[in-house]
Amino acid sequence: MKKLKFKRWPYRLYAPWYYKLKKLKASIDLKKWGFDSALADALAQVYWNRYLSKKYIKEMRLEGERVFDGQPVTRNSDEAFILACGNSINHIAKSEWDFISKHYSVGVNAFFVHNFTATEYFTEFNDNEIFIELAYQQLLNNEDRKHVNVFVSAYFVVVESLKYVAPKVIKPIFYAADRVRLDNVELLMNVVKDYYRQDKPIKLSHQISNLDVVINYCVGNGYKNIYLVGVDLNEHTYFWEDQDNPVYKRATEYTETIRRKYKLSKEKGSLHSTASDAQGKQLGRLNIADYLFHLQNNILNELGVQLYVTNPESLLASKLPVETLSSMVSANTEA
Repeated sequence: MKKLKFKRWPYRLYAPWYYKLKKLKASIDLKKWGFDSALADALAQVYWNRYLSKKYIKEMRLEGERVFDGQPVTRNSDEAFILACGNSINHIAKSEWDFISKHYSVGVNAFFVHNFTATEYFTEFNDNEIFIELAYQQLLNNEDRKHVNVFVSAYFVVVESLKYVAPKVIKPIFYAADRVRLDNVELLMNVVKDYYRQDKPIKLSHQISNLDVVINYCVGNGYKNIYLVGVDLNEHTYFWEDQDNPVYKRATEYTETIRRKYKLSKEKGSLHSTASDAQGKQLGRLNIADYLFHLQNNILNELGVQLYVTNPESLLASKLPVETLSSMVSANTEA
C-alpha cells in the first residue's frame, strides 16, 4: 500500500489537539457514567482508535477496494460455527465436517490452509513471506474458493504491511475493527455493549483477538448459537503442525518464524498468547478467556445469544458451556 494519505503534514498539526478533544469527551463520559476520572487516558485511546478505524477504511476506499459497510448477511439458521486453528481441529471426524458444511461458518486467520472451505473468512495480514504465499495460494487466488467472502483487516494492510497487492481471483472486503484496550471490566462492558446493538449497522470491536471480532460479526448478523471450533488456547500449537502435508509443512515454517520473532513457546502447557494474563496486563486488556466470560454474562445473555466451545479440553471449557460436534451430529441423526 501507499503511504497513508491522512498522515501527511496537516495531520501532524491537528492530531495532538484532536486527541485532547477525545480526552475531554472521555472525561465527560466517565463522569456521566460514574467511573473514576483516572480512566480518562484509556478511554480517550478507545475514542482515538475509532477515529483511526474510519481513516483506515477511507484509505481502502481511495485505493478502490471493497469495504465492510456494516450491513448484515442473509442467514438461514441461528447456528454459526467459528473455525479457529487449534490442534483439536485434527480430531474432527468427516461426519462432523459434513454437519458443519450444512451451516454458516467463518474461518479465522490462517484457518484457510485447511481443506475445508468455510462460508466466509476473516484474516489479519502481515509481511511474512510465507504467510503471504499461503494467503494468496490457499485463499485469495484460489479458484476453488472464489465464491466465498474474504474479510481482511484494513489495519494490518495499511499499518503493518507493505506487501499487500490486489489478488487476481477474490476481491476481499476490508474491515477496520475499533481497538478497545480496557482492563476495567465494568467500563469495558459499558463500551463494548454499543458494538452489539441490534438496531444499527454492525460495528466491529477488537479487544485482544480476531476471534472476538468474528464473534462480534456473527452476533451482529443475528446468530444466536455460536460454536467455537478449534479454539483450544491451552497450548500454543496449531492443527497444521506435525502433519505429513506439504501445505501444512509450509504453514509450520510460518509459525516457527513467528515463535522466534516473539519468543513464544510451543511446550505442552504453554498458553496461547491471547490467553496470557501477563500479555493482557502489559497491553491494558483482558485475556481472551476472561473477556469472553464477561461478554457472555454481561451482554450476550441479554441478547439471547450463547457461545459454546466444542472441545471439552479447551481452556474455555471452564468459562463457557461445552457442546461437542459428535453430540450435535447424533442429535441431528436422531431427529
